[in-house]
Amino acid sequence: MEERPPRISGAPPATSDTPPATSDTPEQPNWPAFTPVAPNSPSDVFDTSTDTWQLTPPDEIAAYAPADSAEPQALAPGVLPPPQFPPPGPAWYPPTIYPAPPGMSSGPVYPQQQPGMPSQPLYPPPPGAGGAYPGYPAYPGYTGAPSMPPPGTGAPWAPLPPGTGAPAPQVFPGYPGYPGYPGYSAYPGYAPFPSPLGAPETIPLGPYSHYLTAAPAEAPKPPSSLVRPFSLGLAACLFVGSLALVGFVAGTDIAALGADWSDGATVAGVTALFLAAVTLFVGLLRILLGRRARSTYVLGGLMLAVLIATGMSSLSFAAPLHGVQAHALERQKAWAAAIHEYALTGESAPNAPNIARVYVEWGEQQLAQQAYGGAVIHFGIVISEYGRSGDSVTRAKQELYTTYTAWLQAGGANMPYADAISALMSHQTEPGCDVACQTATQALEVQARFQFGTQLAAKGDYPDAITQFETIQTKFAKSEYAAQAHKAAAQAYFAHGQSQLSSACSQALTDYQTLVKRYADTAEGKQAQAALAAGVDVSGVLTSMPANPLPTLHLSKHIDVASFFLSSEYTTTPDASGNYTFHHVAPGNYNIASTHLNGSVIDYTLWQRVDDFYTVHVGQLCAVSIGQLDYNA
Repeated sequence: MEERPPRISGAPPATSDTPPATSDTPEQPNWPAFTPVAPNSPSDVFDTSTDTWQLTPPDEIAAYAPADSAEPQALAPGVLPPPQFPPPGPAWYPPTIYPAPPGMSSGPVYPQQQPGMPSQPLYPPPPGAGGAYPGYPAYPGYTGAPSMPPPGTGAPWAPLPPGTGAPAPQVFPGYPGYPGYPGYSAYPGYAPFPSPLGAPETIPLGPYSHYLTAAPAEAPKPPSSLVRPFSLGLAACLFVGSLALVGFVAGTDIAALGADWSDGATVAGVTALFLAAVTLFVGLLRILLGRRARSTYVLGGLMLAVLIATGMSSLSFAAPLHGVQAHALERQKAWAAAIHEYALTGESAPNAPNIARVYVEWGEQQLAQQAYGGAVIHFGIVISEYGRSGDSVTRAKQELYTTYTAWLQAGGANMPYADAISALMSHQTEPGCDVACQTATQALEVQARFQFGTQLAAKGDYPDAITQFETIQTKFAKSEYAAQAHKAAAQAYFAHGQSQLSSACSQALTDYQTLVKRYADTAEGKQAQAALAAGVDVSGVLTSMPANPLPTLHLSKHIDVASFFLSSEYTTTPDASGNYTFHHVAPGNYNIASTHLNGSVIDYTLWQRVDDFYTVHVGQLCAVSIGQLDYNA
């Protein structure tokens, strides 16, 4: 086998005068003495000089080894190639440490580097090497030139893909460090990579990386949906959807359920605060599960702030919205709803300017529509209940006067005359009502009183009708309604008297007497006078009387018991039942007696009270009932 002379950078070239080496082991140069060092890894034998070194392939190394030698043979120094480094890549990070399954050890997956072992993983020997690498002779380095670079220098390390890695390393003899020459330091190898606790052993990519295999690592579980980041579209949908839900709830409450704006704002505020609580809960849950990105804090905080601001503002504006809605309803002439909303703002009688103003506006609208009754009611409410509401009260009084004036001129059908008269009398006392105003108002009062009296008489309320007519005669004697009131009063007196004859004749007598005294010039006065002069009926029942012949009854103003004298102004005969009546008896005191022809004898019967023989008292107009008289008493 032909030997190859070693070619060392910096050595003089070989000449023909230099005899070839005759020993299997090359002659050692006369190196200066160096402190021995530990064997280096294969990566430490590369020279950094400009000379090209070529690494002898493993098959050629095996070819140079003597076949009959059982001892390891030193290889001839070969030409080593320049070092090959992997291209720069991403920084290496320790893989995620997962807990060991039950029943397995939680220690490192791969054996860790043992103290005193080389800093690089060992590689299997090439084929034909007999199970071990032939070692190079170790050469000491120069003093002060470290054979290993400081930590953090040298070629970068690249992580292996998942499922790769070195199995449990096998121990093979490494290459001895190749000697350097004076002035040249040995090539620094890879720095030993510290193995993280619990992480698998990793090695740099190198020319023998295709020999490395490892058991596949367990794939990490996918994170929860709460931990994964929300997409921009989903975040926007959640944000806009929350606000849309708040608006939808408020709109539904107002439109579908008929609530007012304030109630809708209250519902919206409660909904927004509820959504804010849900947002806070979900945000905290995501943080606890491991989602701690800045976007999570920013977007979650923004949404929480907007929902809280929406809820608090809705609740704070709920009460003022009553006033806003009331003004809107007032412009729409929804009077009742506007009054309700103003009341919800806190206004109450007697000082409620807004409510009083709405009532006045409502009455003015009805006045324009000739709905006098409604106008009077609403003006009257302001005057009677909201008397401290400022200008609206004065305005209501003036409008009430205008309403009654128009109503009276329209005929006054169904008019509340008592209220009208009271309002007209009150208007005359207003500071702004001058003489002309008072004259006009008095004329309206007279008209109202006359129409009111006529209305009352038509309803049979004669006493109140008489009151109105006589008030006109006494207070407004020069009015055009005075004569009409005089005649109407006489009619009312006479009608009232007739209605009392059978039930309360004493009152009827008073009416007739009044007619005769004050209304004698009227037809009703003359009728009353005639009725008083006509006399009345005196009736009764005679019991235990003889039947045949029937006795005769006498009403006498004068009698003489001793001479059996009876003046007998009025006589009558009872019927078979004993009922009798004296007709048209003039007023006076009378004695009642009976006479009965008993054969040739006349029987006299007198009725008296103690010493009073004139027991029947007859007055004007009212009939007299004597009651029962016992013939045998």
